[in-house]
Amino acid sequence: MKQLLKWGMYISFLLLIAGCTEAEKKQTPSSTRLTIEPYNLTEREKELISKTGADHIEFFNLNGTLKKGDDIQYTVVLYKDGKFEQNMLVSFGEIKHAFRDKIISFGTSDLDSEKGFVKLLEGLPDGLAATVFEHKMTAWSFNSLIHEKITLKKDKPVYLAGWSSTTKNSMGSLHSDHGELPRGLKETEIALLYKVEWTNAQKKDLTD
Repeated sequence: MKQLLKWGMYISFLLLIAGCTEAEKKQTPSSTRLTIEPYNLTEREKELISKTGADHIEFFNLNGTLKKGDDIQYTVVLYKDGKFEQNMLVSFGEIKHAFRDKIISFGTSDLDSEKGFVKLLEGLPDGLAATVFEHKMTAWSFNSLIHEKITLKKDKPVYLAGWSSTTKNSMGSLHSDHGELPRGLKETEIALLYKVEWTNAQKKDLTD
């Protein structure tokens, strides 16, 4: 009888472990699929944003699920004369691993060409980051760099939007079809590109 009781307790213990393991699997997926696409504003939303002081802003929808050990890195990258200069804003450390129509954005405000500065706005799934970029300019341009739903691939950045400026009398604009580095970058004096990248949580690459 005692032996039978021991076996019963042992089987119950194994079933408990199996149940916990199965619950963990449901909470932390072993695979993932992440997509991002432009978010088209309604006329009412455009009217509301016009009251916020933002000069230009682009919104994007993020959907999918990260597996344990993975993260999404959001970065505003500075290029000068077509060459990487530095990362202006870097954000990562997602607490939640599931994204359902989560909105992220990149925009500018308080642009003053005479004093030579512009405020960069980075809208994250659960917050906002901002920094001031100082640069005198005579002209500038703001462009979205994706026009349809994009599926993210691990360790491959997707460039979502770009702000560019010049101290000359004329300039071109930045163009991209699927979120790759934009055409016209080499001929651009100053470019600030907003990118997202699916990466490992333990391996944050703070260089481009």
